[in-house]
Amino acid sequence: MSEQRSVNSEQIILMQSDGEHSSDHCSLITVHSFVSLNALFKVFVLVLGFSFLMACQHGDKKTVEALEGRISQAIGVRRNSRTEPVKVSVQAVRPAEGGSLVGYVGRVEPTRSTLVSLPHGGTLVSLRVREGQRVNKGDILAEVRNESLQAAYDMAASTLHQAEDGFARVQKVYDSGSITEQKYIDVQTQLEKARSAEQAARSALDECLVRAPFAATVSEVMGHQGTQVTALAPLVRLVDVGRMEITFAVPEGELASLSIGDSATLTVPAIEKTFPAVLKVKGVVGSELSHSYDCTLGGLPEVEGLMPGMVCKVGITTGKRKGGVLVPASAVMNDREGRYVWTADSTDIVGKRRVIVDGFSGHDVIVTAGLTEGELVIVQGSQKVSTGMRIKALIMKN
Repeated sequence: MSEQRSVNSEQIILMQSDGEHSSDHCSLITVHSFVSLNALFKVFVLVLGFSFLMACQHGDKKTVEALEGRISQAIGVRRNSRTEPVKVSVQAVRPAEGGSLVGYVGRVEPTRSTLVSLPHGGTLVSLRVREGQRVNKGDILAEVRNESLQAAYDMAASTLHQAEDGFARVQKVYDSGSITEQKYIDVQTQLEKARSAEQAARSALDECLVRAPFAATVSEVMGHQGTQVTALAPLVRLVDVGRMEITFAVPEGELASLSIGDSATLTVPAIEKTFPAVLKVKGVVGSELSHSYDCTLGGLPEVEGLMPGMVCKVGITTGKRKGGVLVPASAVMNDREGRYVWTADSTDIVGKRRVIVDGFSGHDVIVTAGLTEGELVIVQGSQKVSTGMRIKALIMKN
């Protein structure tokens, strides 16, 4: 802000040598009516004046003349600056319409990810995959040898073979009418039990071949071939990189402004691509540390190069109308007391106005307090103005 003060009859004594009496004669130069001097300009003139006096005392005529010229030049520039209004660009404030754009930082995650573990312990005799390998559903990932399961299956298979043989002989006798129906049913029941036992033993043995539950990409291999592994030990992590989603944290104060179905725009700096998404999940349990809720965006198109773990910028257009007015982002300034804008009234006089900002809408800022529709704010040249200054305004269209 300019400091409106008047300095009357400020005198600067210029000691100037006349050749014969260099230390006895001085000329007096009086500078009248310095108007509207700000602090910086005063300091500048005082420094020049002090240098001028020091030069006079030492009888340096060339320095005296040079400093006198600088003082005159500074006064002339100051007077000229007061007579010519500063040229700036202004824009009219307009009402906010539609939703607002809020930004977050998100992370790319696969829609499906699983940690494949071993159902039975044993020796890991074969590990058939490596990190980054693509596998299909049902492909064998690893093989475990378990002697106990193999023995159980061999025993069940022998019992089944014996039961089938016994039932075949009983069937012939039963057809001839030589045994009762009760005896026949007992033998038939034993056969069914043997079949069930053999099937269970075969299933357990088949589980020693670890298969992929769905088509995916191997993101991590935790086992080592030839080692002993325990039941339920993690072996391979699979991720479906064909379908991605975005997870991001929303502060508790902003969660209410988001609704399922809100549109979003994602920008991934790593691959320099931007694409749309839709909010599909709102968190229901907040973090005790950050007081934020995890939300998820879905509906992503197939994007080449998009990988799990990449960081992205999330811009969501909320369905909640915040009201207020729209101001170009370039017009909003910050200082220690908060945000403000420079305004221009009907007489082209500059004013400083404190504002409250509540989100974004496109390239504009939503201001909920401090401005009204139709007021003019300075959007270009704000660094050249101060409160009370007269300007020459060029009105820009919205």
